[in-house]
Amino acid sequence: MYGQRRARQLVADVSCLLVIVGSLGYAWAKLMHLELVISELAGHFIVLGFSLFITDMINIWIFQNIRRMMKNRLFFIRCAISSVIAVVVFSAIVSFAGYGEFWADAMLMALVVDTTLAKLRLVMVYLPIGVAIVYGTRWWRREYVK
Repeated sequence: MYGQRRARQLVADVSCLLVIVGSLGYAWAKLMHLELVISELAGHFIVLGFSLFITDMINIWIFQNIRRMMKNRLFFIRCAISSVIAVVVFSAIVSFAGYGEFWADAMLMALVVDTTLAKLRLVMVYLPIGVAIVYGTRWWRREYVK
């Protein structure tokens, strides 16, 4: 997948799919009188869809601006910066949607901070794998696609 337009389209498609699945799940739960069990899960899909849309659009925008500033160099650094910012924003949006004013409660705030730090550690673990795949794909295209 190459380009800002394709990335935005993919994010929009996936986000819409999550919102649709969540909405259908919620409607089905009401129809089957399972609101207490299923409606919370369906609500998570809807929140996830909106949160994913907002944060991935921010991620794409940041990545493209850093790309221009760095003149299309230092791919790993661009990915790291945009991913870290997106994870922090995502954690804040999902936490607010799930808990409301989480910053007012010290225990909730500690939970959100710890969860965000765990996600940031995972970004640093998985980011080199993604970068290696991109570089490998670029090499393969140069060698075999003419």
